[in-house]
Amino acid sequence: MEQLALIMAAGEGARMLSDLPKPLHAICGMPMVEHVLRALDTVAQEKALVVGRAGEQIRRALTGQARFITQQREQGWGTGHALISAAAFLEGREGQVIVTACDKPLVLPETYARMVEEVKRGASCALLTATVENPLGYSRILRQGGRVVCSARQEALSGEQFMIQEVDASVYCFDIQALLEVLPLLQEDRQGEKHLCDAVGLLSGQGGLICAVPALEKCEALGVNDRFQLSRAEAAMRRRINARHMRAGVTLVDPEHTYIQPEVSIAADVVLGPGCVLEKGTTIDRGCYVAFSRLSGAHVGAGARVEYAVVEDVTVAPGQRVGPYQGLSRRSGQN
Repeated sequence: MEQLALIMAAGEGARMLSDLPKPLHAICGMPMVEHVLRALDTVAQEKALVVGRAGEQIRRALTGQARFITQQREQGWGTGHALISAAAFLEGREGQVIVTACDKPLVLPETYARMVEEVKRGASCALLTATVENPLGYSRILRQGGRVVCSARQEALSGEQFMIQEVDASVYCFDIQALLEVLPLLQEDRQGEKHLCDAVGLLSGQGGLICAVPALEKCEALGVNDRFQLSRAEAAMRRRINARHMRAGVTLVDPEHTYIQPEVSIAADVVLGPGCVLEKGTTIDRGCYVAFSRLSGAHVGAGARVEYAVVEDVTVAPGQRVGPYQGLSRRSGQN
């Protein structure tokens, strides 16, 4: 039995209004698709990205992190077509496949693990759900007698179904064989697109068990389609990173204005004052104080104090004081 993952990354991302492919837009200093890949590390033995016209640029950015499958425009568009393009990746294999999107950077590893376990226990499909105040634009979860029977797209809703607040977050785990059986049954909509969410209703109609897995954090359901949603995802990821450091014994005087990238190590009993920007590769030893400063690739020794400074790729000695209004950098010499 295998545990695989497919990441949908073939969309045009037109609403980003950017020459940069949407999967490569950064959240907390890291491409959003890389957040997805890292969250899948513990639950997927093999990962593949389904890419479109921007595929070569995405390949260069993520070399060695996943397989790549190209979705050709002439084969059709939409998430259903993307999955059909990846059918060869699944054929002849047994187990579970997580199907998620490049613009879902906030789904937790624990959530993916819960979905996999539901399929291992006999579900044909587990899908991530959330309850939202304004469900406009989301596919809704339709139930009969409490059992999930369908993920209904917005345009297929009628009457009271528009009021349903339980939504499909577009993150799934399927039994591989069950999914392969229904892929040929996906139908095109009026725009000629096939939709992955329609597989839920097809599996239910064949008697398969569909399991709704509620998000552990509401932000997990957030997708990124434009710069405003990108900023919301950035803020949510930053709160998550900051909370992890605070629970590990780091004091953040002003968490709302503290910016810490994922690959930063901070020891307990460090105090971060307002205005800190800590970038990739930075390590801060115990007992330091840092405020109104940007550190990138820096190592700050125990008990040091850094204020109103820029420190790049430099080691600050234990107990040393840097600043105010000072820059230390190997990138352009020391100031």
